[in-house]
Amino acid sequence: MLAAIAATGAILSLMEVPVGILHERLGLSRPKATLLTIFLLIFWAQVAR
Repeated sequence: MLAAIAATGAILSLMEVPVGILHERLGLSRPKATLLTIFLLIFWAQVAR
């Protein structure tokens, strides 16, 4: 259980960088930047197979 909590915190911390860049540099709202980041991560994971 503790490992799952730690993993969730690590993923959120890793996602903060691209979300912050999309928010500050491109002017996207944070929710839209988060959704775009999630979409790109899923897309990249499928392409990397």
